[in-house]
Amino acid sequence: MRYRKKKRPKVNYQDLVESIGEVIYEVDKNGVITFASSAIRLFGYEPDEVIGRSFADLVQGVDLVRLQPELRRREYRLITRSGEVRWVQISSQPILREGELTGLRGILIDITRVKRLREALIQGKREWEATFDAIADPIMIIDGDFNIKRVNLAFIRKLKLGFTDVIGGKCYTFLYPEGGKPVNCPIGKDQIVHPTVILLEDLTLPGSFLCSISPLKMNDEILYIHHFRDVTKEQKAERMLRELNWKIINAEEEERKRIALELHDELSQDLAFLKMDFNRLRHNFPEEHEETFASINMVLDRVIEKIQKLCYRLRPVFLEEMGLTTAVVRLAEEFTHYSGIKCRIDFEIDEERLPPEVLIPSYRIISESLTNILKHARATEVVIRAICQDEKVVFQIFDNGVGIKNEDLCSFGLMGMMERAWSAGGDLIITKGPISGTLVTLIFPS
Repeated sequence: MRYRKKKRPKVNYQDLVESIGEVIYEVDKNGVITFASSAIRLFGYEPDEVIGRSFADLVQGVDLVRLQPELRRREYRLITRSGEVRWVQISSQPILREGELTGLRGILIDITRVKRLREALIQGKREWEATFDAIADPIMIIDGDFNIKRVNLAFIRKLKLGFTDVIGGKCYTFLYPEGGKPVNCPIGKDQIVHPTVILLEDLTLPGSFLCSISPLKMNDEILYIHHFRDVTKEQKAERMLRELNWKIINAEEEERKRIALELHDELSQDLAFLKMDFNRLRHNFPEEHEETFASINMVLDRVIEKIQKLCYRLRPVFLEEMGLTTAVVRLAEEFTHYSGIKCRIDFEIDEERLPPEVLIPSYRIISESLTNILKHARATEVVIRAICQDEKVVFQIFDNGVGIKNEDLCSFGLMGMMERAWSAGGDLIITKGPISGTLVTLIFPS
């Protein structure tokens, strides 16, 4: 059985050409247009209007020098019938007859919108780069492997190097004198999700810097933008202010000691002698006055006891002789005795790790916190906790009372507590408690 070969259907190439959205054209070897498809109407021309004209007539003058009948894709500016200039891309092939070049056949595509978008992107990139380099603070962008992807001009000037010297290198080799990766780098510990701010000192960049690190996702890669703000002057001013504040607090403590010493050595002794003389004198009076003498004797005892307590509050001897934990335990016992509020102590710290200059501020702040609880909290229980965490000593005092009001956070007493903590190099944070009451968090470097 024989199969007949099917005839291929005739293709109307004219209709095919006219259905294409781009301009199909032909020119002779002199550049004269011999054919243009109906898509030329996109530029305002009828096909008959352009046939017989030189292709160069349609091209903007500045592009004529680039108009070459080569087998190459090129971009030109084409002048429409209305005089508008549009960007076009031309791809052409040679027309050969018996091996001789007789013209070119090609396709012309309107790329005006693409070109404008491309130019807008290029201009935006230029503006971004100019803005990036105009920022006075050093900026560095790195990847997750610490490779420097980009830096601005201020960064280069600080390092006194060139762009090619740092791009592609490890950031820590330029930032740290020893050239090694720092152990406390937040990028090295975990992937940063939110912006992080750290204080950096002892860098090859001269000065102290507050470094803001922000993650940036680009092309499935996480980059990290580092913005270095020079805070050298602020740090110096802060150190001077801390030192001044610390001198004031030391002077205050010295004055407390002096007053406590005078109360103990003079007033307490005078009262003790007065009591002795009084007891000798009472034997010279009839027994019916004994009740009066006993009452006066009790008053003298209470006055002496109050002076002793006042001396202790002015100068906590237990703190000097036995350490912070013992002094706080004694303080808590006295607090429970005269307030009836339970006080639990939970200290998990090595006092040897505590700098001497934080002992008195810690004690004073804990004491002031207990006083505030007694005055305002209406609490039934207090917990005083101390733990070591991330090379810091953290004290927490929290109660089960009514909690602090927002307007009370700016009270004179709390501001004084904050200043005392700050002067000793620490931080004081006062918030609502985990369940109820108030939480006072005191943080000092160990």
